[in-house]
Amino acid sequence: GDVALAESRGWIRDALLGRFLLGRASAETFAVDVARRELLLGSRIAASTGNHAFGDQFAFELNKL
Repeated sequence: GDVALAESRGWIRDALLGRFLLGRASAETFAVDVARRELLLGSRIAASTGNHAFGDQFAFELNKL
């Protein structure tokens, strides 16, 4: 989808924001499996790119699931 396209073009912050928003929206609509997948993937990308601010946000949202 669009998030994967952003990642493939190196737009990491945009991709992280997309995964974060998709994860949060999925959690709010009780699509927990989708939320967990997006948040975990975003968390891994944040960690591998050294983006601690997003990493903390992903961890916070994952803990709420």
